[in-house]
Amino acid sequence: MTRRGAVAGAALLAAAGPARGRTPTPTRAFVLVHGAWHGGWCWRDVADRLRGRGHRVFAPTLSGMGERLHLSAPDVGVSVHARDIAAVIEAEELEDVTLVLHSYAGLPGSVAADRTAERVARIVYLDAVFPVPDEALTANAPPEAIEAARASLIDGHRLPSFPPQAFGVTEPAQVAWLGRRLTTIPWKALTETLPALGPGFARLPKHYVAATRNTLPDSRRAVDLARAAGWTMHELDAGHDAMITAPRETADLLRRIAG
Repeated sequence: MTRRGAVAGAALLAAAGPARGRTPTPTRAFVLVHGAWHGGWCWRDVADRLRGRGHRVFAPTLSGMGERLHLSAPDVGVSVHARDIAAVIEAEELEDVTLVLHSYAGLPGSVAADRTAERVARIVYLDAVFPVPDEALTANAPPEAIEAARASLIDGHRLPSFPPQAFGVTEPAQVAWLGRRLTTIPWKALTETLPALGPGFARLPKHYVAATRNTLPDSRRAVDLARAAGWTMHELDAGHDAMITAPRETADLLRRIAG
């Protein structure tokens, strides 16, 4: 290479780098965990936006749902799902993790955060269930609703999903996309009580993001509990599945929370 070529190449590399005086965006690690009946696929558009900003993003699918539907079994519940989440954090040797928990994931994700607290920087509950030890997700459901759910179980342990519209998804293409992908969820995930959470969980910063258009029952309770617990509160003008209907706003908010 000639001297002139080397100089031109160096100038090109310099131009491609960060502008002088501008600090590059630090790389963060995000672990995005889906809710009931969903899978890691539901984070597609949010993950693409975060990766486009240079962040590392992992969106695991919990056992017995999504592409791991074949792992559904009567003993798959909160405890197994907590191991699913913790295993990703540990196997990928992640540090300074922003752990994002949607809906049902608020239960197993809290357990996983407690077990991997040295690797987690903060927890973000995206319109998620508030973790109450010794309480199951169905703890406050009316008895008649529990009986109706039991009667609808497939193979005695798999609960069919709500329709896409129940998650705040109304745009026809998104309804069709979601409808093709929703699966059953292991019944034990909804009936297994949350174990006690330890000091690791207690010390982690917690953020609660309320989807203001959520129409699912009992959503107000989680918001009230998070506020009473002193968590940092945020709002998104979206339905429950904000990662699908408002991916740009969701990704932007997660980036701001992660700093």
